[in-house]
Amino acid sequence: MYKPLPSQKRRPSRAAFTSSGATQGKNLRDMPQALDPSQAINLENVWIEGEGRTPKREGYANVYAHGSSASGIDAMAAYTNNDLLIAYDTTLAIVDTSTWTAVEIKTDFSAEITTIKKYGDYAFVGNGEDKIHRVSKTLAYDGQTSNFAVGETITGGTSGATAIILEDADAGATGTLTLGSIVGVFEDNEALTSPGGGDGNADGIVTAAVEEIADAPRASVIEAIGARLVVGGIKGEEGKPIYSEVDDGSNPPFDGWTQGTTATSAGALDSRGMGRVNGIQSFDQLVVIFCERGRYAFTITIFDSAGVISKKDDVLWEERGLGGSGASKITEYGLFYADE
Repeated sequence: MYKPLPSQKRRPSRAAFTSSGATQGKNLRDMPQALDPSQAINLENVWIEGEGRTPKREGYANVYAHGSSASGIDAMAAYTNNDLLIAYDTTLAIVDTSTWTAVEIKTDFSAEITTIKKYGDYAFVGNGEDKIHRVSKTLAYDGQTSNFAVGETITGGTSGATAIILEDADAGATGTLTLGSIVGVFEDNEALTSPGGGDGNADGIVTAAVEEIADAPRASVIEAIGARLVVGGIKGEEGKPIYSEVDDGSNPPFDGWTQGTTATSAGALDSRGMGRVNGIQSFDQLVVIFCERGRYAFTITIFDSAGVISKKDDVLWEERGLGGSGASKITEYGLFYADE
């Protein structure tokens, strides 16, 4: 009997396996509710991809929660490189993101804070009940023998920390500096010097301070547009957006709210027919106002009137209908927002 020799070519062995998800293409087997990330009760440290997949996000693993709030965080904004401002109930706190510790800087606002807006080395806080408050970083000093000068850089003799002096509340040998562009950590009792000859000793460490702006409105919506603050949701005048005087570079900014026709004065628009102002956003040269029953945009036009540089407000378009809560994204294609 003849028996052929076996082939020298061996076919690769195959092993069957079962996968819980499709490696490519669309999964038509499982319920869509089980695959749609928008149906998830909670997602943590994952990316949501266009195909609906949720791969693990690399890097961040720590999730911060501040336990003092009964109703959750109402507003939040990045302040400096290492700080967050958070608001809960009637309290404003600053969080050091290097240690994830929170320090409450004001606990007795009249209502929940609805907005925090950073502007330069300051931040502005509103809730519609209290006048707008301003947040800054301050350092007390004592033992001064020569005055500090606004605009100069101070240096800590021990820490080597530096900062620009924005304001100086000088009371003789003691006082308080408002600081910006802080690099490093100033130490208590270390010597402070500046190039102009100012000197003294740190009386404590840098802290966050908050103060009421006496002439500001009681606004629940705040947006920094150009060199002005534009605000809305004002108590008693919810449909009127108001803008501040121009920031002229002196500190602190936005103390002036006196309305007028000169180019740098404050102003206001009355749009009661649109209802409450819910959001404000800049887009190109426009100030876009999102209201309860529509939206519109205006510009602040500067012109020369008989040798006096003046301004006027020009409403360029208006659209009634469903209101908007504000802009969610500005892209090269336009301004995208959410309504009801």
